Amino acid sequence: MRTFFLTLVLIFLVIACFAMSALKASASAKVEDPVVTLYTDVDDSSAWAVINAIHAANKIKTDAPIMFYINSDGGDVFAGSRIISAMESSRREVWTVDVGFAASEAGFIFCSGDRRFMLPYTVLMLHDGSLRASNSTDKVYSEIDFSKKVDDIYYERVAELSGLTVEQIRAKASLDWWMLEDEAEKNHLATSLVLGDYPSP
Repeated sequence: MRTFFLTLVLIFLVIACFAMSALKASASAKVEDPVVTLYTDVDDSSAWAVINAIHAANKIKTDAPIMFYINSDGGDVFAGSRIISAMESSRREVWTVDVGFAASEAGFIFCSGDRRFMLPYTVLMLHDGSLRASNSTDKVYSEIDFSKKVDDIYYERVAELSGLTVEQIRAKASLDWWMLEDEAEKNHLATSLVLGDYPSP
């Protein structure tokens, strides 16, 4: 009788160990599926939210890519630059997904993904920077020169992806460069078109 009782206890402990392992694996799987989104204008608040999410994802012990979903009209170039810096310094690859509209600064953020996906009927739009100047003439010219330098940094990145020259990118961006998913893929700005569910790592 005692042997039978000990056997039951042993079986219970084994089952309990398997159950705990399964729960831990399930919890780990949920943690290792980070999702980063930019569904508002690019500003300080949204930038820090994205940056913090990328940093948190890099603390997880996995090499799976971080999925970054974008639907944004764009916004502040300096806030966007901070997001791009976080993407480029990420230990894990960051895959961007245009789920609606990636325009202006959000378009350049999209182009900074290690892989770049677009859903059907989504839009990518790139253009030159804009500024509102109210200062002395010399300072306004200084701001214009700086804005052009920032533009050129972005254009060089897009030129590397597309195979076009910086001058060609500048000419297109000066008039607003609108692309549906097929044209973005043709220009190598989107690496893949998504015809079904959202891509996953």
